[in-house]
Order: sequence, then structure tokens, then C-alpha cells
Amino acid sequence: VALYGDGALRAHLSEDGGAIWTAAALLAQRPGARRAGILGAGAEAVACHLLDAGLEEVMVVVRDPAWPALLRRHAPPGPAACLEDPRLVWCHGEGPPEGARWDLAWLQHTDPTTAAASRFLSLESLSRIHEALARDGLLGLSISVTENVLDGPALAYARAVDATLAGVFTQVVATGGERMLFLG
Repeated sequence: VALYGDGALRAHLSEDGGAIWTAAALLAQRPGARRAGILGAGAEAVACHLLDAGLEEVMVVVRDPAWPALLRRHAPPGPAACLEDPRLVWCHGEGPPEGARWDLAWLQHTDPTTAAASRFLSLESLSRIHEALARDGLLGLSISVTENVLDGPALAYARAVDATLAGVFTQVVATGGERMLFLG
């Protein structure tokens, strides 16, 4: 996948599935991004695609300090090489570390079925992420909804996420689909 802007190649990503589309969606909105933050384990392929696109630094924030070593031990050769890239920075915690400054952020989370899982979609958590973003920075996240009809509980869920994001970000855009992408 190649992303062009203003007639120039902005990023080129090798293809591997869903992670490439996440990285492409972020880069399409901020093609000049230099630094990114990913909050939550499980989005390392997104980090690798962002690095492939030429970002100077991608910081992955995870709760478990053993997570990076576990990934390195079990990852297939392609992703394992990415995990050794010196531009990939690992941090441990619940949110952006003090002094983090990102052009892009991806919130990798499970759908909030418990209070603990919901903490990442709180005004407080989203405000901390917003503070770590550059002036024109972008946050992306996705939620599971229904593929064809957004109604009932799925609609209420999507509206709640949209309203919470709108409480922090001046502009929020959402796409449809089985995984609904939000950009703020």
C-alpha cells in the first residue's frame, strides 16, 4: 500500500491484514507524522507498519513489563525484526508517560465490558492522551459493532464513545463497519 499526498509518496506499507489498514488510516490523516504512541498490548503490527512508513519513533505503552520479551521470543521472523528496531520504544504504564509528545496515537483496547476495561475510554484517560498529542495530533481507536445495522445497544455504545471523544477532541470522525474506527 502506498500513500500519496500533494503528489508525493508519503508512506509505503507492506501488506499483512488489519494492522496495515489501521496504520494507513492514521497516516492518511497525518502523512507528515514523525512520532506515534500506541497504548495497549496487541497492536505491535501497527507499530511495525508505522516504522516501515518512516516514523522516527513509535512508543508502545503496555501494563506488563514482561510483554516485549514474550513477543520477541514467540514472534515470527518478520515481526521479530521489527521488535528490535531502535525506533520502537517500550514503556510500562496505563497511559502516556510524562513528557511524551506524539503526532499520532492508537488506543488498542478491548471492548469495555467491565469498569476496568472501560478506563481507557474515560474522559480522564482520553484527556491524558490528548495532552500527549502535538497541536494537530490525531488519536485513533476502534470498537466492535454490528456489520450492517447500527441499532439498539451497538448504537448506544457508539454514541457513548463518540460523545466521550467529543468531550476532549474538537473534531471526531467515525467510520462504519464491523469495527467502527474513530479519529479525534
